[in-house]
Amino acid sequence: MSFRRAMPRTIWTSHPYGKRLYLADKGGRDVIVIDLAKRKIIKCMLLGPPLYGVDITPIGKYAFVISIGGKAVNVVDTETLEISSRSKWA
Repeated sequence: MSFRRAMPRTIWTSHPYGKRLYLADKGGRDVIVIDLAKRKIIKCMLLGPPLYGVDITPIGKYAFVISIGGKAVNVVDTETLEISSRSKWA
């Protein structure tokens, strides 16, 4: 996996296996996770404003969410839907 691939490019991305959709409220503070088979929201994560985008690793293990206001990259475990790490920049 290259870091360039993991950088958010859009305000939404889907899981590589089509299980879920991840929506970043661009300029807002929420990431919404939707189960595509059930067509239901399964998680709403507050990650801090303003969000810039979201992307997912090629194998679907992690989602990366950039928060410009928080000057951080949030790493979300796609199985547990919890933040596994947060890296801040100056």
